[in-house]
Amino acid sequence: MGIVTPVSHLTLTAESLKTISAYGSLEAREKPVPFGFESQVTFFHSEYEISMPWDKSMKIALIDKIENFEFLKGLSFHMVTRYKKYKIKDGVARGIGNPLSEERLMDHARRNIKWLKEVFVDKIIMVENNNDLGTSAYSTVTDPNFISRLVFENDIFFLYDHAHAMISAFNRQIPFVDYFHELPIEKTKQVHLSQPSFKNNIAKDSHDLPTLDQLNFCVENLDKTNIAYTVEFYKSLRELETFLDKLKGLLK
Repeated sequence: MGIVTPVSHLTLTAESLKTISAYGSLEAREKPVPFGFESQVTFFHSEYEISMPWDKSMKIALIDKIENFEFLKGLSFHMVTRYKKYKIKDGVARGIGNPLSEERLMDHARRNIKWLKEVFVDKIIMVENNNDLGTSAYSTVTDPNFISRLVFENDIFFLYDHAHAMISAFNRQIPFVDYFHELPIEKTKQVHLSQPSFKNNIAKDSHDLPTLDQLNFCVENLDKTNIAYTVEFYKSLRELETFLDKLKGLLK
């Protein structure tokens, strides 16, 4: 499926969108896509948590956000924490109240996925692996075995975020390769690439430019012919273009 680039503050002008879309298609997010580029959107990355309850208004809003993307292939969703409510302090989520059990999280996901399959019949449905930033809020939802269970039991696909996997493995103090292979890698349909930061013995999501080592690892370990590659870098359009040139060469 080639390269799919997020619509971001770097790509809000017609000129920048034309430049980026020349590498492939676009990934829409919560912000509106500039008029005239809707037909180039093939993926939608939602802020909804697939393992939390969705009410009717949320479902209507989701339909409204993507109804104009006539060539949409897939939708992806998050699992941020195991709490219905949480606060962010110093960039890290901390749960409020009681956490949901694994089975409750799975029940919510099951209901949401059933609805998604009924409404978006021909679309790829994916869940993304989040980063474990060290608090108990991230337990369960960043457990690779839970992620795999959710994917396989509900017969959906996987959005593999390489930086999130690096962060989770580092903060859980387990070998990266072990964490990687416990994820539902064979169900991957999209890859998010960026470089995290490692400071004071803590890994965090920084969305820096990916390294070539990261890129080579993903291309070598994943089926590059049937996966969309998405670079999550938002600091320089010129640097993004340079990296996309390298990515395009590797995917040939």
